[in-house]
Amino acid sequence: MAILKIKKGDFVELIYNVSNPGESKPFDALESPIKVGIGLNQVIPGFEKALIGKKEGDKFSVEVSSDEGYGDVREDLFIKMPKDRLPQDVYVGQELLADMGANGQISILVEDIAEDFILVNANHPYAGCNLVFGVEILKVHREVKLVEKKTAKKTVAKKPVKKTNTKKVTKKK
Repeated sequence: MAILKIKKGDFVELIYNVSNPGESKPFDALESPIKVGIGLNQVIPGFEKALIGKKEGDKFSVEVSSDEGYGDVREDLFIKMPKDRLPQDVYVGQELLADMGANGQISILVEDIAEDFILVNANHPYAGCNLVFGVEILKVHREVKLVEKKTAKKTVAKKPVKKTNTKKVTKKK
């Protein structure tokens, strides 16, 4: 069987860890493998680009810049919240979950507590950071495209029904 190089449309089982550039100790790592659909925007763009062309069994490291990762820190995502909208016992550095309705939940970080508001940061925790991923490709699954077999419809000529002599039966009363 040929060794499959990863391309768009494949599903890849992998494990990875994340560290800061210049540091060998990861600050985050997967405990079990994940399955990623290539081209489905399931991972950050720089990570997905690094997977293209790799094959099962490959182990590699890749540095992903913030613009190919979680983006730059956005000032508009530092939000002043009225104190009555957050729990009374919040503290600086606390991570909270904010309900975004139909969009699910996001993690926000308490940055500052002022007299009349609380400043929260809704940026992704890795926004503005370059990241180094250590990756191991465990399995590559090529999606099989099923093609519908088109066949010509056969037209069967209906034979005329031959009427036979039938007697009308009536019930006797």
